Amino acid sequence: MYVQRLIEFADHHEEKFPPIGYKRKDIQWVVDVEPTGLLVSPVKNLSLIVPDIGRSSNIKPILLADKPDYVFGFSANQKDQERAKERQLAFINLLKEYVAEVEDEDVKLLIHHLEMGTNIKEKFSSGDFIVFRVNDEEYLHEKSSVINFWGKYVSQDAGVESDLTCMFCHERRPILKRHSINFLIDKERTKMISANKNAYESYGLKKSKIAPTCFECEQKYGKALEYLLNKYKDRKLVGGPHMYSLGGVTYVYWLRNGEQLNGSFSTFISPKDKQSISDMRLLLDQVFKGVTIDQKVNNFCLLVLSANKARLIVREYVEESIGRIKERIEKFFDAQDVGQGRYYGIYTLASTMYKKASTQMEKYAIEEWMGWFLYGRPLSARVLLPVLRRIQAEGTMYPKYGAVIKSWLVSQKDNEEEWSMPVKDKSDAYITGQVFAILERIQYVATNQKRTITGKFFASASTTPRSIMGMIIRNTQYYLDRLSNDKKTRGLAINYKKELGQVLGKLEDFPSTLKLEEQAEFALGYYHQRQTYYESKNKNEKEDV
Repeated sequence: MYVQRLIEFADHHEEKFPPIGYKRKDIQWVVDVEPTGLLVSPVKNLSLIVPDIGRSSNIKPILLADKPDYVFGFSANQKDQERAKERQLAFINLLKEYVAEVEDEDVKLLIHHLEMGTNIKEKFSSGDFIVFRVNDEEYLHEKSSVINFWGKYVSQDAGVESDLTCMFCHERRPILKRHSINFLIDKERTKMISANKNAYESYGLKKSKIAPTCFECEQKYGKALEYLLNKYKDRKLVGGPHMYSLGGVTYVYWLRNGEQLNGSFSTFISPKDKQSISDMRLLLDQVFKGVTIDQKVNNFCLLVLSANKARLIVREYVEESIGRIKERIEKFFDAQDVGQGRYYGIYTLASTMYKKASTQMEKYAIEEWMGWFLYGRPLSARVLLPVLRRIQAEGTMYPKYGAVIKSWLVSQKDNEEEWSMPVKDKSDAYITGQVFAILERIQYVATNQKRTITGKFFASASTTPRSIMGMIIRNTQYYLDRLSNDKKTRGLAINYKKELGQVLGKLEDFPSTLKLEEQAEFALGYYHQRQTYYESKNKNEKEDV
């Protein structure tokens, strides 16, 4: 299905792709073909769409755009001089083959100069590319006659075998023996369709015959995927207009109709700077501006890729309505709002699972959050558990942890409002978390020590609260008495007692055990209660000013 959608994309956007057999390359030398000879000039920052062909150790010239050994028989290594001459001869013979079919006086003149021999003394590098020009402006490889000839030439050279029915266009055509286009995925050069091991063969079909493909369909899906995988030229920007790579996984997305999004999802996935949720909403509207949103039409395509030993792995392909995608992203914004209005990208949320995310991050972590971000899939327990352990180990709870826990809860119940502030009637687990936060606050104010009960008792309080909360409350009485005996903090002690009593009044008894979802509710109740103290502190500081 995804290969057919890529072919469909190529058919709808022919203007975006180079002709068959052409590819964009960096050019280092331009040769002007003049009646008196060849004028060779070095160039910088020149990128052109030129003829291209796959080759390894075999001698395969490229028409009117090749390296110094093919064009001039140049080799910096004397041992390879003979082979360079063979390559130049093959290059000239290809030019003659083209001229035999097309009466091109410019190319005839080029053949004449190359056969007469040239006294070229330029310092080429073996990897340089050379193109040819006439009248100081027209590149020979851009002629329509050259484009047509080269398209037929590479089609015949593609290693086609007996006619079979192409599985994509469903026409009986010569079938490729090997697919020619490589895709760079996570720094590995991969192919979409191949069977280079017996284990990959199907019904005795070898190599690319496991998925019979004609040359034209291979070129279409290949050029489409190459285009979609293009990254931004500005290295300061992450990803590309149709792709984003994170944690060894590459996400490629496009719309099936002629419309496309007005920007990339990369900013939502991994924002460069601290962003507010309101700013991200404005950006989301900008990205979707002008796109027809119809929830009945599945026009959004997402292809999830990774690489393994030069093999391209399609981890997932999904088609969905772009309208529903937008709704889910908006829900993703709401779910992580824990009162501060701060937006956390997918990488930041996934990194909460690890102590050193840069070296420990696994593919599934990104896939979990992308599934929630785009498709509203419930986050699994393996997202929540590491965060709960980190809260216990670090003895504190940062806002991004709160965003993860609230997102996890919303993904399970599909109800963002249930876990938003202000706090009303919540579950027993949520209220128990509030009580724990109040007890922590009392101890902190009384002792002014950063190390509180969280590091020591968070795990047991969030799993078996009945066994531990009574003891913590009794111990807290000491800190309340300490505050009451000091004239400066006597008022605080009264307020804390009142607050603790009000919250405890919502409970008949502490739960004996908390299941995983209830542990998340406990953690969110704990976080929300902590936030009320920070908000109160900030308010008082502003009033003092």
